[in-house]
Amino acid sequence: MKRNRSITQLIDARRSLFCMSKAAEYHFDIALDKPIPGELARIVGRNVKRVRLEQRLSKKTLCLMVGIGRPMLNDIEKGCADIRLSYIERLAEGLSVHPYELLFPFQFTATTPRKLLR
Repeated sequence: MKRNRSITQLIDARRSLFCMSKAAEYHFDIALDKPIPGELARIVGRNVKRVRLEQRLSKKTLCLMVGIGRPMLNDIEKGCADIRLSYIERLAEGLSVHPYELLFPFQFTATTPRKLLR
């Protein structure tokens, strides 16, 4: 006998489908009208990695410039860190960009290098 899925399981399944989409940058949950948890952290991480690679900076160099540890930078770039606003400001200053450039999704094009899409 099969069990019926609860509403929560269906919402969780739909959220995971949105999160798996590589092309998606920022989605709203239609049923709840809220952003998917953790999506902003992934956007910041992608932008930090993109700008760092564009400027040809190593992780070690950026960490020394900003004053954070490599494990923290790894977590930020993976989108796993619960990042403070002070870190965003320090990263933006170290990368010579405005903080809002790290907070908004970057529009990838056909000419975007493959290593930036990971």
